[in-house]
Amino acid sequence: MLDKPSKFTAHFAADLYMEGNVSIPVMLLKHYKQLNIGETELVLLLHLISKSQLDNNYFPSCEDLANFMTIDSLTIKSMIAGLIEKGILMVERRFDVVSGDWVNYYSTQSLFEKLADFWILEKTDEKKNAQYKSSLEKETLAQIYKTFEREFGRLLSPMEISQIAEWYKGNKYSPELIYEALKRAVLRNVLNFKYIDSILKDWDKNNIRSVKQVEAHDKMFQKSNPSGKTTKSKIPVKNLNDKEKDKYKNLYLS
Repeated sequence: MLDKPSKFTAHFAADLYMEGNVSIPVMLLKHYKQLNIGETELVLLLHLISKSQLDNNYFPSCEDLANFMTIDSLTIKSMIAGLIEKGILMVERRFDVVSGDWVNYYSTQSLFEKLADFWILEKTDEKKNAQYKSSLEKETLAQIYKTFEREFGRLLSPMEISQIAEWYKGNKYSPELIYEALKRAVLRNVLNFKYIDSILKDWDKNNIRSVKQVEAHDKMFQKSNPSGKTTKSKIPVKNLNDKEKDKYKNLYLS
């Protein structure tokens, strides 16, 4: 008898390792319902896979399987017949070089062919979704470019286009926030990308993700600054002349 917990744990770990592990395809767990496989049928399949992987027993008897399940051998026999009828399981024959005889074995090839069909559908959907997302991003960016060009009254430079793309794809700023920052720059006649970038960064620093949150932030700022004075940490104004400083001053008071 084992007298120490540490010895018990060590023996248990050793036996657990020696018992082995069964490789269960995740796709089988994901799609068995779509294959019209019930939970008890799934457990039966797992036992068949276990027998083949650990014991090299590719055609276990129904009586043997019943020793590991809560159903009797007759029910197991009926369930195997049902799995064969569904095209999930097949009984095939092969030559055993050890015994020199032809033997039966359960084949799950048709099961994995069906799972392969699901895999193809998943990959096709992923590809379609990726293409749709890419197309949507291009359309959204094209619209943002057009809006900036309309407000700036000129074509954008490659660096400006890159900056907008970085806002949208890199910083993950929503189009509505980008439009709002542009709107504020236009209203103050400060058509400057650094100015717009500073607005977006300030919103991001305050975890602002929507125009409603911007408006709420403005109201909060107004309450905390009734005189209309801004703190030095809001929008950088160094290297600006007095006229430009005035444009920045009331940014959060609109």
